[in-house]
Amino acid sequence: MTLEFLRGFEFFAGVPDSQLKAVCAWLLDRYGLDPAHHVIAANEGNAAALAAGYHLATGKTPVVYLQNSGLGNIVNPAASLLNGKVYGIPCLFIVPIISPAFVIAGIGIYFSESGKAEKKITARREEIEYELPRFVATLTQELQASRDVLSMLETYQKNAGAALKNELAITVADMRTGNFEGALTRFEARVSSAMLSDVVRGLIGVLRGDDGVAFFRMLSHDMKQLELQRLKKLAMERPPKIRRYSFLLLGCMLLLYIGVMGYQILGTMSGMF
Repeated sequence: MTLEFLRGFEFFAGVPDSQLKAVCAWLLDRYGLDPAHHVIAANEGNAAALAAGYHLATGKTPVVYLQNSGLGNIVNPAASLLNGKVYGIPCLFIVPIISPAFVIAGIGIYFSESGKAEKKITARREEIEYELPRFVATLTQELQASRDVLSMLETYQKNAGAALKNELAITVADMRTGNFEGALTRFEARVSSAMLSDVVRGLIGVLRGDDGVAFFRMLSHDMKQLELQRLKKLAMERPPKIRRYSFLLLGCMLLLYIGVMGYQILGTMSGMF
């Protein structure tokens, strides 16, 4: 590793790393631990701060060397203290060759895990929305005899699906310890569903004294229509799958038919000879 280019710099700060043995050995041999030229910092952020102070005092360009895991520590100082729109401090960073691989891997893992989380949230929301027509129909019936929103939620919670049951448990506990409308609003925000927003709006109306029965009847009708559309969409997606199995079954029947015909032809020909 050629280090002659480092002779043009007079101040170095950083954290030693096994990938930078040659750099560390060169610095110790040339400067030792002379604080005027070489400082081993507690972390990369401290090293960047020392480099910035050196430049502000001398106007010269410092050098900062990093550990493999030190890129995270350098992000904030580099984006603020050294940034061209703040102090505009020039600085040479020496990064181990493996660090970019860690960065790329970290970015990949981040997007991968974000995608998994988004899929889980979407699946949970769809599970709740799938149950909402039954939930709304039950509320419509309950409102004809009672206006106790908390009691209605507790009753339905006992027979709800897993996702909605968990959310209702949180909402009921929230309502018992705080404001009813606030608890329902937080319920809506957690699920983030347009369909559930209509349900919550109706329940809040009931809490404020509205009749609610007519609203939930209309909402139940609309949700049934949406449910029919969803079922039609699922039915439209099934034929291609069924068609593949139909072709496979047809192929098997043709092979069986050809096999039987071949056997009969061979039997007839053997009788002739």
